[in-house]
Amino acid sequence: MSTNLELEINSPTELDGVRPLPPVIIGDQLSTLVILGLCVDDGVKHVVQRSNLGLLEERQLSAAMQERPKDFIKYPLSMIFGDMSASVAQEARNQSLNISIVAPDMKGDILDQLKEFASKHAKRKSLLYDITLAADELITNAIYNAPYVDSENLTSGPSRTVGNLKIDSAKMPRFFAGSDGQRIVIGVQDLFGSLNVDSMMKRIRRCYQTNLRNEISFGIGGAGIGSFMIFDSCAAMYVAVDRGVSTTICCTFPTAMSSKERSAIPKNIHILDLKPLLP
Repeated sequence: MSTNLELEINSPTELDGVRPLPPVIIGDQLSTLVILGLCVDDGVKHVVQRSNLGLLEERQLSAAMQERPKDFIKYPLSMIFGDMSASVAQEARNQSLNISIVAPDMKGDILDQLKEFASKHAKRKSLLYDITLAADELITNAIYNAPYVDSENLTSGPSRTVGNLKIDSAKMPRFFAGSDGQRIVIGVQDLFGSLNVDSMMKRIRRCYQTNLRNEISFGIGGAGIGSFMIFDSCAAMYVAVDRGVSTTICCTFPTAMSSKERSAIPKNIHILDLKPLLP
């Protein structure tokens, strides 16, 4: 079924000559470059693929994020797991981990807790590696990028080697994780809302199009490849930016798939970008 908000297709060729596109595309076996192109070039906000996990939930989530965007920011785990009428209590039940990041040196302890949690649901070392890699990058971005980036996200923040960095106690980021038995979801929310989603998506696409070494910044601010590493490691990524208020990024990892199966699963993506109203 296709509507003015959603277009269901069986092949990428069905998109030829169809412009403008609605915010939601339902398809299958759309390549990573195709879905990134839909987001970057056509302004598509949600791509849901039938061979990914939780088709019904992902489809419902696409609509809910457009209709009630603030609810996703409040209850990301619950809504990813299919509860579109979530509450504070339900979100708390879904959080196996919910950790406020008060200092940069907490990252190692958070990753250790994540490994302990994830190992209860996934035994494959490759999956634990991917989950930890994505979590490391998400936490690093929240600490070293979110408080400092410019509007284009070209200037990030202090070097990752800075050991005495202070985190504003009024704007502490938090790391959270949960599982519904099929998927492990991890996420980080910062209280700056400074992420430029367009720049991030273009950077991720560029990494797929070119030699990855060309995308790495070895100077202050760390590796620009980080967003690519997060996206490449997961089966679905959820990005919600409330400009000047918060940024939430979540990633989904299937627990019952081999590394080969996970690398072949067509990716889903969900983008929510709430821009402040002009005076």
